Amino acid sequence: MKKILLGGCLVFSVITMAGIWTAHAADKYPNHPVDLLVPSGPGGGADQLARFISPILEKEYSVPFPVTNHQGAGGNAALTKLVSSRPDGHSISIYMGRILCSWATIGLGEFKMEDFEWLSRLVKQESAFFVKYDSPIKDAQDLVRIAKERPLKVAIHGHGNIDDISVRYLTGKGLKFISVPFAKPAERYIAPIGGHVDVLYEEPGDVRAFIEAKQLRPILMFSKKRSKFFPDVPTTYELGYEIAIPNWRGLVVRKGTPEEAVKSIEDTLKKIVATPAWQKYLEDEMGEPDSFLGPADFSRQVHDEFAALNAFAKEMNIK
Repeated sequence: MKKILLGGCLVFSVITMAGIWTAHAADKYPNHPVDLLVPSGPGGGADQLARFISPILEKEYSVPFPVTNHQGAGGNAALTKLVSSRPDGHSISIYMGRILCSWATIGLGEFKMEDFEWLSRLVKQESAFFVKYDSPIKDAQDLVRIAKERPLKVAIHGHGNIDDISVRYLTGKGLKFISVPFAKPAERYIAPIGGHVDVLYEEPGDVRAFIEAKQLRPILMFSKKRSKFFPDVPTTYELGYEIAIPNWRGLVVRKGTPEEAVKSIEDTLKKIVATPAWQKYLEDEMGEPDSFLGPADFSRQVHDEFAALNAFAKEMNIK
């Protein structure tokens, strides 16, 4: 009888301890793999960012952070996946300035800014026009001259985003550009090299390998001031075209994610951007020194930029 009772007590104790452990595990964030969603295909800047931070987050949290690509709908496919997941912080998405632009200008996507927690902005980059290295278009002045004479095809990410809006602006100023969307980054990057388009609109860091291999070269920066990376390349503002919309990338989770999980991710991101490894990554990506924004500043920037882009779209009669 004692043995039975002893056995019963022992079993009860084990079950009790297991229950306590399970409760603690459930409270701990994260307690299982975290999906890191990318709103574009493999190889692009968003994908590169996700694959850089994924192993750092895995080491920090001791759980896998698998990267999955969800291209389509101007980046909104990944956000659809995010909002269909539980709001517990175990799904995180890269968010790009291109997506916000498509929301503000042509109303793409069914989401509102209030649907997300804006964790941090990590990378901000100026964009540029690139041509094939041996293109007959030699420089920005040459580009403007030719675009006034005949149509030039420009490879862009998709309609309604920063690429498209910038090209539309220049078209409205008398330059004959035709936007050609390429959803897959790799296809977009090689389009001018293969002669499928005349010009590529892209962030320099995303095509750095092609620049260094002398396959692409920048001829016009979409910026108010010259880039430290390409000091010899003129800007849109220098040529009298007042269009310069930087692209940026950050992280978001669903609204309603527990405050503890949100704070944990925000604190971890803040630690990451303070490391020498991150500074090297940012330099390699040709990112701006003021790239990082914490949650409050990131949210404020998103709302301000949405309002500005929305007003710009109405002024340009895009909406």
